Amino acid sequence: MRGKQRKTFESLATRLGEWPLLLGFANAALRKRIGAGQDLAGALRYVNKALDRRGLTAFDAKKPEERHQAASRTLDVSLDLLDENERARYRELAIFPEDTDVPLETLEKLWGATGELDDFETEALCERLRGLSLLWRFDPNDRVIRLHDVVRLYLREETGGNAPKLHSEFLDAYERNTWTGLSVDERYLWRHLAYHLVEAGRTEELHRLLLDFDWLRAKLDASDIASLIRDYDWLAARPQAETQSPTREGGVKGATGARDTRPLSHLQSALRLSAHVLARDRNQLAGQLIGRLMQSETREIQLLVQQADQNAAAPWLRPLTPSLTPPGGPLLRTLSGHSGWFTAVALTGDGRRAVSASDDQTLKVWDLESGEELRTLEGHSGGVNAVALTEDGRRAVSASDDETLKVWDLESGEVLRTLEGHSGGVRSVALTGDGRRAVSASDDQTLKVWDLESGEAPRTLQGHSSVVWSVALTGGGRSRPPTIRR
Repeated sequence: MRGKQRKTFESLATRLGEWPLLLGFANAALRKRIGAGQDLAGALRYVNKALDRRGLTAFDAKKPEERHQAASRTLDVSLDLLDENERARYRELAIFPEDTDVPLETLEKLWGATGELDDFETEALCERLRGLSLLWRFDPNDRVIRLHDVVRLYLREETGGNAPKLHSEFLDAYERNTWTGLSVDERYLWRHLAYHLVEAGRTEELHRLLLDFDWLRAKLDASDIASLIRDYDWLAARPQAETQSPTREGGVKGATGARDTRPLSHLQSALRLSAHVLARDRNQLAGQLIGRLMQSETREIQLLVQQADQNAAAPWLRPLTPSLTPPGGPLLRTLSGHSGWFTAVALTGDGRRAVSASDDQTLKVWDLESGEELRTLEGHSGGVNAVALTEDGRRAVSASDDETLKVWDLESGEVLRTLEGHSGGVRSVALTGDGRRAVSASDDQTLKVWDLESGEAPRTLQGHSSVVWSVALTGGGRSRPPTIRR
């Protein structure tokens, strides 16, 4: 590459903030021009002129508003390479949720309804979009696509008030008598039906589904209890809003009026209490709901209980009394998954996650909002007795009967290092406020102060004549830590 062209490339990269997303858009435009027979110098001039016309100037990549504006203007250059129909189909991708893989079979439902594309044409257009860097992911083997979140935001703004109609057209493309009869193979829609109904303005339809036992059972069979519980959040976010339902012709039906969402909240709480049971055995749905809700005086809940009683999968054990914990009390959910006793638990500073330790030799990371087990941390060869988290919630330090401590990256689940030095099981661990040091207590009658970056123990605290069971640090983590003996 000649020196002048190199400088032009470097200038273009600087102009685009060296942001990979924007560089991908520009690169796609260059390839297109060169593929059409233009030389490299001419292609570079075209891209720079195209950016000039859209007013792209230097921007601060650290400022979200400027980043979004720069992405929009650069994206326009790639969109100019699409014809009118291709641009229309691309804009319609705005209806899909963020951070979600969309199967090509699902996309075919949308584009079949809006553009009469068949499966071959759908895949061919995805291939073209990938060639222009307009898709963050296109996997022809897994047959899924995904948009970059920045691009999705741009497309949502482009779609504007047409979005509810698009959501409705997408939903109406599915041939079914009721949503309960949706094929179990439609895994995408089972997980995202509530989202699309709300975005289509069809909240009354979703309200009925969430109180229909047959649909709850079908949803549970096709997905999982965490996905079912999340569906109720879509209506909880709009408890008193009046809704308008788009028609197939693009108009809207009259406002349905506000609906009381308290029965939905009550039912969601009952499902949350039952989650640890239903995660293991979905056939217990009827028994769990009846045992927790039979005393409810709400008519909608009473009808649901009657439906569960009549339509439960046989054989089953029917509760005759309200023997299960009802919703509305202090217990929110039960976390189940360890194969041994829980021995310790620690929470992240934002209260959204928990890390549990068990004598099954593992730790588990939990999402407290959904109750989902995010990952299992494996590596100890003995029971895990204690766990402590750094203040940013990114790392955990565990103490084990295998005479070691381990430092974990909670996002990846990887062991960053193993701390060795005790000659007995490690009973407890505490971290300094800056997360740089740990103090451990052990069966070997000592405590050790650890440097978590190096993994070394610069100091051993001796003086106890028996097992040291626990340790705590002062706020600054500088003074000699108090200990508890047993």
